[in-house]
Amino acid sequence: MLTPTVECVPDPKNPNYWNIALIIKIKSGNTQKPFLYEGEVQILGEVEVHDSFAGDKRELARVNGASLLYSAAREMMLNLSARSVHGPLCLPVLNFVEFFANDDQASQKAGKEPEKPTVPE
Repeated sequence: MLTPTVECVPDPKNPNYWNIALIIKIKSGNTQKPFLYEGEVQILGEVEVHDSFAGDKRELARVNGASLLYSAAREMMLNLSARSVHGPLCLPVLNFVEFFANDDQASQKAGKEPEKPTVPE
């Protein structure tokens, strides 16, 4: 089972900068058929949005930033696991447009605003 978690926070000092944290948890979903790899990857990044982007379009930093971090994590996992006895692990491709849309819809159904979490320093 693959569980991604993304935290995106605009920098309070500069609205063009976004701090992004991506956490990927990999674990077995079925105890009868355990997965060969289990673990957690955490990766942090900072994304800058150009001044020409309007305020509402700056939210694209969430999608693009998370996509950049996830592709880096996929590459790292593939490189590390390729040296394992069990062979390489290639994480699936994720659509972060859909990911954030589903997350925002779930927050709206719960009757609350989408969270604005803090990124660990």
